[in-house]
Amino acid sequence: MKRAPLIGLLAIAAICALPAISQADLDIAVGMVASDVSLGEALLAAGIAYFLGFDTHVAAYYHNREGLPFPSVLTALLFARMFDVDHHRITTWRSQGRGWGRIAQDLGVHPGAFNKLRKGLDVRRMDDDEFERLVFIWYLSQYYGVDEYRIHNWVRAGHPLLSVLIALDLGAKSGRSVSDLFSARGYLASWDAVADKVKVSKVARRHPQRPKGGQEFRGKAHQGGAGRGVSGGSSGGAPGHKSGKGWHGSQGRAHK
Repeated sequence: MKRAPLIGLLAIAAICALPAISQADLDIAVGMVASDVSLGEALLAAGIAYFLGFDTHVAAYYHNREGLPFPSVLTALLFARMFDVDHHRITTWRSQGRGWGRIAQDLGVHPGAFNKLRKGLDVRRMDDDEFERLVFIWYLSQYYGVDEYRIHNWVRAGHPLLSVLIALDLGAKSGRSVSDLFSARGYLASWDAVADKVKVSKVARRHPQRPKGGQEFRGKAHQGGAGRGVSGGSSGGAPGHKSGKGWHGSQGRAHK
């Protein structure tokens, strides 16, 4: 059995030590207008690349060409970095409907390892959408240096996670508080209008601040496994990879 790197186990333990989020909150962009979603997804695609040390187009490829939601892409690339495996292998499994518990098992990550870090934690029994949601919250916390419970409070106040991402990024660029930015969004038509108000240019608002955390993942970029094949490619397969074959098996729900 492979032994998961300690940093990987600590990361999963941290993201899973939060209260569960209701089913109604599972869509990261629920209720958002199209222009806000576009802005949030641009920040997220580039931010995932900066945080995990991939080329900037990798996350967008798996979202736009392979049809994986961004929370699935983030979780897949995080698994690839933590456990030093090929990211196309993970995304192929996930796009075929394999659940995160099954993926962890197939990678040799024994569920008991997680249970030792947090009593009762068993990745095999976690809802896949909720697991991805917790990964997303953990990512925002690490990227922008914000306590995870503050993010939970913003979500429970009715702000979709993609809006939380935009507010955190605009706050980092403008020096305004997230609360002030949410207030401004309440009476302005879009996040672009908020960005205009706080004088963040059209170019700057679509490129995230560099992350405060995640150095341990970017440090793996030149090692084996996940560090290989992240450079660009224009063929029909994943960036830097031939189209995946032979990855079968199903557990959990497939994303549509």
